[in-house]
Amino acid sequence: MKDAYPTISDAGQRAQPLSHDYLLYGTVQETTEQSAHLDSDQLGKLLQRRLKRLERILGTHGGHLIKPLPRGLVAGFDSAGAALIGACEMQRHCAVIPQLGDTRFSLKIGIHASIRQHLTRHAVDPAEATAAKLSALIAQAGIVLSKPLMENLPGELKKVSSPIANDGSAIAAFAVDWNAVPAQRPS
Repeated sequence: MKDAYPTISDAGQRAQPLSHDYLLYGTVQETTEQSAHLDSDQLGKLLQRRLKRLERILGTHGGHLIKPLPRGLVAGFDSAGAALIGACEMQRHCAVIPQLGDTRFSLKIGIHASIRQHLTRHAVDPAEATAAKLSALIAQAGIVLSKPLMENLPGELKKVSSPIANDGSAIAAFAVDWNAVPAQRPS
């Protein structure tokens, strides 16, 4: 009997059903204004503090870790609203961590409507690549959404975003004023 759901299979891997998801790609960027000698242990601790906060937010706002990155993470959410609220909370919780001298840490987040594909660990997920490109569209801490995700947001959350340039891409991008989204208590 044929499966009722489409699947992606790979040699030696069991095929998994596809299901809708919202993919968040978040990275912590570090910039130094002057070429001063910085304590790498302290910088590493500040980076790790931010990464731990990102993972904690996932657990309290309906997200699940898909994979950790050396300076960030890839996460999945079941709804567009939960993905955006989780991203806003990530920004809030990282913004209060002190900076170190002339070094500034910023959290860049891209969110894209996706299909959870359960690919092998060596495959490049197109939705992850799109979310990563969205996160790179901003120069400082912020959140960028794709149009497919934006279309699935509740009305009040659509109001906190505005279109931005996404040259060379067929996917429209929207920057979010994450300070305009009210803080949410964990569910």
